[in-house]
Amino acid sequence: MAQKVLNSPNPVLCANAIKSLSLLAHFQPGELSAFAINPHSLVRSAALQAMLLSKDIDAQLAVSIAVDSCEEDALRIQALRLLAKTADWTPLMKTQLFAVAHQDNLRVKIAAINTLLHWKSEQGVTAFLALFHDQDDWDEGVFISEFKVASPEVLGKLIAAGFKKLDNPGRYCMFHALFPLGRKNEIVLNTRAEYKILLKALQDPYWAIRVHAVRLYGKISNENENIFVFMATQDPDERVRATAVNILHDGNQLSEESYLLILHDKSVRVHQAILLIILEMDANQISEKIQIEVLKMASSMSDTEPNQFSELYREIIKKFLPVAGVKGASPNERN
Repeated sequence: MAQKVLNSPNPVLCANAIKSLSLLAHFQPGELSAFAINPHSLVRSAALQAMLLSKDIDAQLAVSIAVDSCEEDALRIQALRLLAKTADWTPLMKTQLFAVAHQDNLRVKIAAINTLLHWKSEQGVTAFLALFHDQDDWDEGVFISEFKVASPEVLGKLIAAGFKKLDNPGRYCMFHALFPLGRKNEIVLNTRAEYKILLKALQDPYWAIRVHAVRLYGKISNENENIFVFMATQDPDERVRATAVNILHDGNQLSEESYLLILHDKSVRVHQAILLIILEMDANQISEKIQIEVLKMASSMSDTEPNQFSELYREIIKKFLPVAGVKGASPNERN
């Protein structure tokens, strides 16, 4: 039966027959290898699919397809994915796939990396990090859709290696790709492992990674206000502090103490963020203590001193006056 199918002049019928026969396990061991060298890519693809279903994988033949730059990318990726399902590999095969992971387009590279990682090869880790060293061919959407994690342990190893060996842009690119804000079709670890990675990212020396970690943490947890307050008040970069301030506000986690502490931040970004938050809220949502403090700050500003907050403070004075206990802060005195 297999020989009759192989000799069919119609590649579509041949491919469909191979798929149907593979479901019925009608192929003898090694018989599918003959289909995988058929001149029609459709037949070769059906043969690779049948190998996967029958578990009769010709690893050497699959490698020859995977490394052939003249083959269609889709067929090469299919061969690479098939190889991830077998342990019948040799050191030479690892070396061949490692070359593919460095030299081809991004989709093929990622498929090769996935297979190397399934084979528990250190070359897979090296090739993974190389994606973020040279980002000329980078497309985060392609990475998210194509990269498959062999196990949570492997992913943890990759992240640890990336944080240790990649430069600032590379670490950010890796972290953002593995943990995108959309939280759809991305790599998701169990809660404990994910928190451990996020906490490490919150301490990263690169401000952009800390900003992303704060945003991500805000999406998966709104229970630990202390972390956000710490980042909003103690982080050395104002971009991180301003991001944390806005997340605290969005999660309704800004306490009276937090408002009073953040109001005295000297940076432009953070001070502007907290003033805008106060302005957008109704007076009954802001405690009298906060209103008094912000009005005192507004009234203490010099009329002759140029300040980018002058307009914001004028709007705050109009909004919250009169407030008992605040003197010298009338609109007439400010204008």
